[in-house]
Amino acid sequence: MTPEILFYGRDGAEADELVRAVRKWGVENEKLANSKALADFASTRFTGGALRWYETLDENTKRDWDVLRKAILLQYPHSKSVESSSTDQSPFVPTAAAAPPPYVNAPYTGKPADILTGRLRFIAELPSSSGYISRTASNGLFLVTTDRSNALRVQIDTSQTMQPLQIM
Repeated sequence: MTPEILFYGRDGAEADELVRAVRKWGVENEKLANSKALADFASTRFTGGALRWYETLDENTKRDWDVLRKAILLQYPHSKSVESSSTDQSPFVPTAAAAPPPYVNAPYTGKPADILTGRLRFIAELPSSSGYISRTASNGLFLVTTDRSNALRVQIDTSQTMQPLQIM
């Protein structure tokens, strides 16, 4: 039987415990494949600050365990000290995708609204490994950083059909 667990939202370790408890409840009650039932069960575990955060979520997130689980793990990541000592982190550094070929036949209107600037976000299975693609590379590979000021900036011209990215 799954022990009573309340989720206060203290830290990433507590978030991990909630995810494990919800999965265990799903197995014990033959509901592991029922995302709505898992999300409904999880909703009864929130209290305090975590309950207040949960109540701000959209209804689709509240009804879908896969989406809710990811939101919980993103909202309550492990601290940096836990991350660096964790043995369950992936040892792999993401490889940057190849740039698309240039597309020169598209019309350009020159309007500022045609150009969008942003950053590339990397979302990993382990939320603690998520972040932005860094503008610096190591051994030919781009790293992941949580520091937005060190994130790779890109531009896209929305007036072009194929919309190639320009790395800045």
